[in-house]
Amino acid sequence: MLKKKSLQQIVNISAGLLLGLLMSPRFLSPTPVLAQSASSYQDSSGSWLVSESFSPPSRGAPARAADGGSRGCGWQPGQKLLTPMIPSDAMAFTVSEYPSFFWYVPSPSALDQSAGENAATVRFVLIDDNQNIVYQKKLSAPSSGIMSHKLSPDEAPALAENKQYRWLVSMVCDSEDPSANPLVDGWVERIPVSEELQAELDKATESDRASIYARAGIWHEALSGLAYLLYQHPDDATILSRWSEFLRSVNLGQFTQEPLIGPEVIVKPEPATEMS
Repeated sequence: MLKKKSLQQIVNISAGLLLGLLMSPRFLSPTPVLAQSASSYQDSSGSWLVSESFSPPSRGAPARAADGGSRGCGWQPGQKLLTPMIPSDAMAFTVSEYPSFFWYVPSPSALDQSAGENAATVRFVLIDDNQNIVYQKKLSAPSSGIMSHKLSPDEAPALAENKQYRWLVSMVCDSEDPSANPLVDGWVERIPVSEELQAELDKATESDRASIYARAGIWHEALSGLAYLLYQHPDDATILSRWSEFLRSVNLGQFTQEPLIGPEVIVKPEPATEMS
């Protein structure tokens, strides 16, 4: 596990930019309020099914200040930018101590070629509620697509319950001018599993759990569960439809056709366990 580090120690990310991000206001409500309702629809056989749309919690997310996808890396109008895969107007909850994070990474063809590498260099940073960098990782993206990274207990601290963490992703396009590198951010908060939710998860199949999390407004497990199903069954029309509906429900529809890419395979999410 890494020791806590000061902001000045982060490599290739502007200290001034980070400080500016961390000064943005945070939503201080201590008690998450999850969505309780679920929509449904009928399939061609007339059976009623739970909709895969994400039901966002009624608590908003803190402000996101890092939207650096529009500068650097040879960006051209119309090109998809570096984007965190999270709801734009709701807190992204998790029930895991070591959740997976997802983001879209643009084509490496737009990157600085001076490094002589065939893959994009991506840096992931996790910052706690005291503005300490508690984890950072250098990753490699061989192509454009939706990239994931799961925190490991061997390297990262367990997320504490009911605390907000900011995470940042940057692409190294210009090694000589870090301020030109795209930088995006998001927030995550770990919440406890309620008895009601635990009972529902215990009875559910692996395929159903993603829908249950989506209905409960728990973003990370819903996204991870669907991504795992899609990774295992990339040609399954039903899973592809669920994936598309889920992303479109949070205005991420432009990424429904993007591939799931390395450096890691999608990790099977572990079933939630109620904390005593």
